[in-house]
Amino acid sequence: MKKWVVVLAVLVFAVPALFSQATGKVDFSGTYNLNRDKSDFGQAPQGAPGGGTGQPPAGQAPAGGGGGGGMRGRMTPSQLKIAQAGNNLTIDRIVKVEYQDDRVTTDKLTLDGKVCELPGFGDSIRKMTATWSADGTALTITSNSVFERDGNKFEMSTTEVWTMKDGVLSIDATSKTPRGERKTVLAYEKAPATP
Repeated sequence: MKKWVVVLAVLVFAVPALFSQATGKVDFSGTYNLNRDKSDFGQAPQGAPGGGTGQPPAGQAPAGGGGGGGMRGRMTPSQLKIAQAGNNLTIDRIVKVEYQDDRVTTDKLTLDGKVCELPGFGDSIRKMTATWSADGTALTITSNSVFERDGNKFEMSTTEVWTMKDGVLSIDATSKTPRGERKTVLAYEKAPATP
């Protein structure tokens, strides 16, 4: 009986890896922790009050003043939990908030470039896509949303390019808001799998 349990456990972890090798595409599945020292949080767009935070992580509410690169990206998810199976990708983006519950945003996408509509800030809808590079080594995720604040409409967009090397997930992101454009490069280190 124990033998079959061990075999089953091996298959659970091996099949996704084999599928990834067969398709030639990176398997991003796993839990990742942000390495702030290896990340570049960029500069807040010009004109953002108090430095601003520019574009928040995908799915997060727009932040007020403060933040920016000087605050080490306080609205940046400190952890990502990613499940990739076949054509489906689920991303849990976890933001640690002092004296409050963690903020978790879940993105459920397909990997064929189709537009997926997800809840955004307030009553807004985020339209997201995920597409592979020709060689399957990079994944580009786009997010576009329009929301209202104080009676005014704002449009925000983010383009993230994901690559993996030596257990480090690198997310090269460009965010655009009415306040301007911001570029960040975030380094997430893959956590060891738990038994």
